[in-house]
Amino acid sequence: MTNGGRMDSLTERRSPSDPGPGGRAELARALARRLEGALPPALEGLGTPLDRADWLVVDVETTGLGRACEITEIGALRMRGTQVVDEFEELVRPSAPIPPFIEKMTGITTDMVAGADPVQAVYPRFAAWAGAGAPGRVLVAHNADFDMGFLARASRACSMPWRTPPSVDTLSLARLALPRPVVANHRLGTIARYFRTATAPGHRALGDARATGEVLCDLAGLAAEAGFGHVEDLVAVCRWYATRRP
Repeated sequence: MTNGGRMDSLTERRSPSDPGPGGRAELARALARRLEGALPPALEGLGTPLDRADWLVVDVETTGLGRACEITEIGALRMRGTQVVDEFEELVRPSAPIPPFIEKMTGITTDMVAGADPVQAVYPRFAAWAGAGAPGRVLVAHNADFDMGFLARASRACSMPWRTPPSVDTLSLARLALPRPVVANHRLGTIARYFRTATAPGHRALGDARATGEVLCDLAGLAAEAGFGHVEDLVAVCRWYATRRP
């Protein structure tokens, strides 16, 4: 299901966040120190300004964490800068019942998805809506490797080509910009509460995608204040951070 023609600024429909002790400026200065030397010189001062970013913010709900698990819901936003351009939301019927503990966590039950289409029907609709491979479009997710892994397997299940897109991982950005004890952990719910997002994540795909989009806006703002004000900067920072994680 899509909501065509939507134009809504994620930064205008909620109250401003309070960065807490130390203030936003200190968080930005600390982030700049952590990222010193992170980008190759060729990227400095070049690229797409964040207000012209073409974001594809995605969240998938699944039957579990392993590679054999399946998608139960896809939710996504297309954003231009901070503006939501369109939304996508669709349940997916897996090939086996959803485990009870997953039903309890997400609220998505086997009965709910009984009438939904399988991934072989839903994924092509999502890919067409998402404009996968569009020049300049950047995928965003909280723990992006998880979501991209499921989308890649769905693509292969549909015999469709998968090319890993440029991506920004809000989990990586949150770990860099909001180290402990600024926040207790870096789960999406914790970061969303810190930034006082209008949408509270709750393990439903579209709601979590909306919250991720809001978190992205705040983290991108901090990164810009730290001197990383282009889309390509954020992509490069996330790639750099991934190589330094244990």
